Amino acid sequence: MKKKALIKILAAPEDLAELRGVFDHLRRNGVVISEEKATLRKKDIVLAVLSERFYGDEELKAQLFDQLAVGAEYILPLNLADMPVPEEIMNLLFARNIIMSSGRSDEELAERILSAIPEKKNPTAAVFAAAMAILFLWHIKRIEKRISDTEAAYGKITDYRTEKTTKEYYYPVVEYETAENELISAAYTYPDKEKRYEIGDEELIHYTPDDPMFFYFADREKELTDVYYKCIIIGGFLAAIDIIAIIIILCI
Repeated sequence: MKKKALIKILAAPEDLAELRGVFDHLRRNGVVISEEKATLRKKDIVLAVLSERFYGDEELKAQLFDQLAVGAEYILPLNLADMPVPEEIMNLLFARNIIMSSGRSDEELAERILSAIPEKKNPTAAVFAAAMAILFLWHIKRIEKRISDTEAAYGKITDYRTEKTTKEYYYPVVEYETAENELISAAYTYPDKEKRYEIGDEELIHYTPDDPMFFYFADREKELTDVYYKCIIIGGFLAAIDIIAIIIILCI
């Protein structure tokens, strides 16, 4: 399982020697290992090697505390000697799962670390979702404005336009007269799975004077915007699942 990632190592120098084999396995899987002391950033992936030496090094502990204090998301704690983690560190690690080294070969430990590396967040999906939400909201506002400027009339159901895909759908054809005495015959925008109206039925409709071919049934106004609201809700739900998945990955 190859992953392109840069991992910065926060460890006592003596502990680095014990992890050479693990680092070699990680490098063979596309991971770049940085053992040099450097300023850690909030978005860095940091492998914090917890050991007795680490706990006794005030500088290392301060770096870890600083990272956790600023809300760093990608701290991977590795308990090198499977010793009890001091309470002050455990409280700061909160829900992060500590990687245990006991009983694992270098390769197995490397695989465990690989599985804990978070996937890179792809902003393209988020930008696309936001753009679609804006587009849907624009359509909703446009339709609501259109609805606010309509004329009422009684229309007669004269026919049905049928559409067959995997199922059969019916679009009622309505004939009505505008305030300018123009006779209009138009099919309704949204289909039904069955014929809701009888031929010859008269139903109250609303049409737009600027575009009299556009109409909706008086009791079905919400249909014009519901589809867009549903798309926004579904998009939000999928985005929430994506966020939860990322949180789970970070906590593994």
